[in-house]
Amino acid sequence: MVCDIVLVHIGSEFPTYINHCIAQLRSTCADALRIHILIDAARHGERVIGADCVVDLVKLDNDSMIQQFEAVSRHDPYFRGGFWKHASKRFFYLRAYMLAAGLEEIFHIENDNLVFYDFTKKLDIVDLSLFFWVTLFSFIAC
Repeated sequence: MVCDIVLVHIGSEFPTYINHCIAQLRSTCADALRIHILIDAARHGERVIGADCVVDLVKLDNDSMIQQFEAVSRHDPYFRGGFWKHASKRFFYLRAYMLAAGLEEIFHIENDNLVFYDFTKKLDIVDLSLFFWVTLFSFIAC
């Protein structure tokens, strides 16, 4: 079974570690993944190495939920280059991309995470009918 994993980067600076994340996913999960990158393709697309699909965020900007998020978000767009706004907005981009690409099940991880185990070998224990899974480092925080 081939799994779709989607990484998202919103921002003006290219995160070089995203290529390390892609390389580690390839090394760990071999050909069991299709890696999609949502990024400002005009600015950064050519710098992404090893992804199966590079998607320009601009093509998703017309999504009504992304526009609504922009209209009501109270995240400070100047704090750390809009970090918290971008961190939240990526979930709206994920939703818009899934709809546009016809994807029903994806995995999403942070771009600066490295995966050291082929999680595709344990998909039989994951209940994909649930809407959202998250890894917690404690029971009182995530």
